[in-house]
Amino acid sequence: MLRLLIYKFEGEKSNMFQLSVGIGVAIGAGVGIIIGSIFNLNIAFTISIGAGLGLIGGSVIKMLFR
Repeated sequence: MLRLLIYKFEGEKSNMFQLSVGIGVAIGAGVGIIIGSIFNLNIAFTISIGAGLGLIGGSVIKMLFR
């Protein structure tokens, strides 16, 4: 399914970058919620850390598919 998304946005690199960063931030925020609820941490804090890591991961994905 991810390959279909990549092929769909192959011609538009800026859209591909936004897509990968958006997916990364969403996954990171979801993981932050899960980790925050397991370890009873501040949820907003773990969401922000997860979204930051997802932003980094999205830019790494963008570099891989350049």
